Amino acid sequence: NKYFGLGFEIYDLGNNEIALSHGGSDNGVQTIFFIFPKSKKGILIFTNVDDGHKVYEKLLSHYLGENGKKIIEIETK
Repeated sequence: NKYFGLGFEIYDLGNNEIALSHGGSDNGVQTIFFIFPKSKKGILIFTNVDDGHKVYEKLLSHYLGENGKKIIEIETK
């Protein structure tokens, strides 16, 4: 349920909602964002460590609720 288009990863969350995402990393930095065009919600995460991805799951679950959990499910299949 994840597709790519024009620089975004597109997540089909199966509830008539999609999430657009893009991330990046460099030495000592990891970033990612998710936006939900329909509900006009989103989250932007900046970290200053090489393994910043370790905090993504907790932040997505906490701030995005069920949509965050669905993104994590798609990523961990």
